[in-house]
Amino acid sequence: TTDKGNEQRLRQSLQEKEVLLKEVHHRVKNNLQVISSLLFLQKDCVSDPVIQGMFEESRNRIASMALVHEELYRSGDLARVDIKEYLERLAPKIVQSLRGNKSIGFALSLTECRVTVDKAIPFGLIVNELVTNAVKHGFVGRDSGNIRVTVDLEDGLVRLMVEDDGVGLPEGFHPDMVKSLGMQLVVQLTRQLRGSLTFGSGSEGAIFRLTFPLGDQDA
Repeated sequence: TTDKGNEQRLRQSLQEKEVLLKEVHHRVKNNLQVISSLLFLQKDCVSDPVIQGMFEESRNRIASMALVHEELYRSGDLARVDIKEYLERLAPKIVQSLRGNKSIGFALSLTECRVTVDKAIPFGLIVNELVTNAVKHGFVGRDSGNIRVTVDLEDGLVRLMVEDDGVGLPEGFHPDMVKSLGMQLVVQLTRQLRGSLTFGSGSEGAIFRLTFPLGDQDA
């Protein structure tokens, strides 16, 4: 009887902690959405399209982090995020917020893969920056284009590919040499993931490949 009572108390304590953790993720998401709304209000106070674009990019970065906490709140797993479900919700938001009058299609080819919060947030920010870069710079002088995001898992490595059918990368391009905040974030966050980043111009447009270890604790 004592053992059963202890087991019941432990189970109740675990349930209470799970509820509390869900509430924490929910509140973090809500707080990030408030920050996003404040940036939206500030964006409306300026008329310079360049500055407005900077506000929108900042909102997208915040949204990518908020979405991690939303996914954790929605799922039964409070420690890990399914990359497939996450990107299915994130990628359309980025494209729709930045494409303006251009017709930009996107395709997703994603393998189910769960990563910890510590990896999901930098991963989401990297995807945000690479897709943003494609939308902003890949289709200069064109009214339409396509972006493809691919994720697969092989030998314990998560492999991300973001490619477009646009104008390609400028000659001599290297992320380490680009002064834009977006590319600086990609470089630093790749290091945070202990990953590697390769890039180039494919047969059609630009292509970026990110590879990082899933980690035993994420399997």
